Amino acid sequence: MSSFGWPFLLFSYLVLHPRTSDLWVVGPPGIQAFLEAMVRAGAIDHIVRLARERTGGFRLHFVEVNEADQQAGGVRFRAVRVEHDPFLDCYGYLIECAGRVAGYSGDTRLCDGLRAIAAGSDVLVLECNQRHGESPLHMSLDGVHTLRREFPHLPLVLTHRGPDVDGDGMANVLVPSDLETLLL
Repeated sequence: MSSFGWPFLLFSYLVLHPRTSDLWVVGPPGIQAFLEAMVRAGAIDHIVRLARERTGGFRLHFVEVNEADQQAGGVRFRAVRVEHDPFLDCYGYLIECAGRVAGYSGDTRLCDGLRAIAAGSDVLVLECNQRHGESPLHMSLDGVHTLRREFPHLPLVLTHRGPDVDGDGMANVLVPSDLETLLL
């Protein structure tokens, strides 16, 4: 859970661009306490408290994942444990929408959990942090090639990319630009 951007996202939703609809936050067990600690670490807990008192704000809902079918608001999903940092509970997700399933890897290396996500997905949004080699923390383009061989027809979207990562000529691999919006 490297989520130090949370305090500033919350600040933005409360002060800069006030949000009116509920926000559902999904994460590993303890996610609410962890994110509250991030707000304190960001030294904006007093601002968050004052903004909430002044505006009434929006409701925050926290969902702790449990690797079963779950729901957050109107979105059905299932968390799948992946291997990233051995000191953290890390998950990828199968997210159901309009009868289709989008897989999301989160930060991970090639592992059984990632393969389970790929097997259950109609499209897989996959982090790929480096071009070559094995990493104990992240996918490499070599790992993407392995997934492509194992799931030859699965559309892949590479995100959280290292500067030297491209589609490497693989079929059905999309490499979006920063801030590009995709309809999956």
